[in-house]
Amino acid sequence: MTDLGDLSCCLGIQVAQCQDSVRLTQRTYILKMLERFRMQDCKTPAPVHFKKDCLSAGESSSEEDTQRYQSIIGSLMYAMIGTRPDIAFVLSDLSKYLSRPGKNHLVAGEIILVYLQFSKDYHLEFCRGTATENYPCMAIVMLHGAVRKMVLQLQLLFSKF
Repeated sequence: MTDLGDLSCCLGIQVAQCQDSVRLTQRTYILKMLERFRMQDCKTPAPVHFKKDCLSAGESSSEEDTQRYQSIIGSLMYAMIGTRPDIAFVLSDLSKYLSRPGKNHLVAGEIILVYLQFSKDYHLEFCRGTATENYPCMAIVMLHGAVRKMVLQLQLLFSKF
């Protein structure tokens, strides 16, 4: 067995390790996805707010549009699972229409691609926190600077079994 050093990339996720944190990003994957769907040169997005009834079944799309929609949603789901939990909510709604999407669904998927174009540098950062008596193992998770605190009580959890 050979030591290959610190992990730098795994399954398309770039890993940057610092002394007290680990940063995960899919910038390269997002750029390739934007090229694949010809959205790499998209312009600044206008703020868009979808209402539930906006995503209901509408005008049906062609077979080609359906395949494009399915590919977009599948690619977005891979990014969501890896490092982009910020798109999870809208993807959960859009994935309901994979079998029979309307034109409005395809537009919504493309809007998410535009959003990723302008947020491609977002990353997840796992920072080591200070362990206390109540929280023996603690991590702070950051999504591009916004702190999302996750407290891991592994010792307490396993001590109960």
